[in-house]
Amino acid sequence: MTPIRKQKYGDDWAMFLPSISQMFVLAHAKQWPRQPIPFDMLNFLDEKHAGHFNYPYGLYSAGHAHLDPTKSDEREVMIQKRDRNKTIMVGDSGGFQAATGVLDFDWENPMGDKAVAQRIELLRWLEHTADYSMVLDWPAWAIDTGRLPSTLMICDPTTGDSTPMDTEGRTPMTVTNDPFNNCLNGTVWNNHFFIKHRVPGATQFLNVLQGRSIEEAYKWYDAVTPFSKKEIHGDRAFEGWALGGSTGGDPSLTMRLLVKLRDDGLLDGDDRWIHVLGRSRLSTAVYLTSLNRALKQHVNPGIQVSYDAASAFLYAVNGNYVVDKQVSPKGLNLISAEFPMHAKHIGSKQPMIYNMALDRFNDPTHYKSPISSMLTMGDFILGPDEKSKKNYRMDTASYYYIMAHNLQMQKEALEYASSKVGAPDAVDHLPTIHLEFDDFVHRMLTVENPMELIEKEAGKFKDLISGERGGVSALEDQSMFPKTATLSDLNFEKRKNTKPVKVAMAGTAIQFDEIFGKQADGGA
Repeated sequence: MTPIRKQKYGDDWAMFLPSISQMFVLAHAKQWPRQPIPFDMLNFLDEKHAGHFNYPYGLYSAGHAHLDPTKSDEREVMIQKRDRNKTIMVGDSGGFQAATGVLDFDWENPMGDKAVAQRIELLRWLEHTADYSMVLDWPAWAIDTGRLPSTLMICDPTTGDSTPMDTEGRTPMTVTNDPFNNCLNGTVWNNHFFIKHRVPGATQFLNVLQGRSIEEAYKWYDAVTPFSKKEIHGDRAFEGWALGGSTGGDPSLTMRLLVKLRDDGLLDGDDRWIHVLGRSRLSTAVYLTSLNRALKQHVNPGIQVSYDAASAFLYAVNGNYVVDKQVSPKGLNLISAEFPMHAKHIGSKQPMIYNMALDRFNDPTHYKSPISSMLTMGDFILGPDEKSKKNYRMDTASYYYIMAHNLQMQKEALEYASSKVGAPDAVDHLPTIHLEFDDFVHRMLTVENPMELIEKEAGKFKDLISGERGGVSALEDQSMFPKTATLSDLNFEKRKNTKPVKVAMAGTAIQFDEIFGKQADGGA
């Protein structure tokens, strides 16, 4: 995998992995009757579309995939039939979906036959699908969901018997009324299970770190790091790392864990992947690129930091599209707007537009993704049918194209922001706090007592991820859009803190039921 990273992404940037929507993947595989642009052209994993839009990296989750490899090969062609010599796919094990209820995991009997069968199914799907894969953790943040069992009996998978075991697999015990220990013990049980049943070399597993505090994170670290030691598990040992919850979202905690991993020799190796789960804001890209550069320079040039999110797809589902970016000392943001839905666009040959009257939005050469330059407003807004409640409608193709547009705009914005880390003109583009963090992380990895430095200085960086904004509305921020700006005649109402409009879910679900049938056999 290292040659691909160097050839197409470079050594410096943290790698953005779009968490690919199943709707996007399924639509690509099916012959939707209306395709102003062939859906196949939007398969960004395929290099034959390099002249249009090619991005050979992504993340796909078992939590909403077809777990039967045969069905997945047939219905999720974009993922399963990609050129594996020219792409990188990270597989999420579905821990998030299990904790939130999307994946129907058997929490009533998490060590029973059904749950064991589910683990095998997830494991085999990951090995069939991904180059790098998260192990199946029980995330500590899931404690607040109320889904985790209050009593947990840990069985030893190395023997197959039902003797309850502690996190080290030694002393028989039953854990009761301790949600964090249940999360940790459940994860350790899963780790034992994956170690025992994995096919070495089929995929590289990322050992997941969790914890809501320093104390919890250190306890978790001590329990799971043995699974990454070859002297214990040989070629079955896990190969990389994933940081979930606060371990990836609190810079002070992240830095402590990375220093411990370095000092324990657990960041050594030719291909050491570190993934930060579920975060891909512009601020995250800059923060993690600073981290990636420093780790490569001072610890191991074979390290690659990555991060993911599904925001490009979720924007579309919520009726929004990305129209701009802010990369300046004042802030780092994607700028979004409500998609201009109006019957006057039915059959329109007008180029894809934005809902502000400023010249910067109406200029046909400005803020255009590759796909938006190929479409008209009439390609998005259709005449009503018998199911329509309004005098216009949007179909699956409409949302599919908006998803592709959002991804193209997001990818360009993330890479532009990342390119400014360490650049001669960084001070003209990045907030001061990011310049300070870039200096801090290099010092942290070279001083004699890094934990003292972290204790003294890392607190100032606590909001680099957890306090950042996901993006701002194009109608919201007067520092970027002057008061002289006027709304177009689309009857959008200017208001602070514009919330996304929920427009797509029900209709889209109906459309996909018609195409694919109910997805009760493994899909979302």
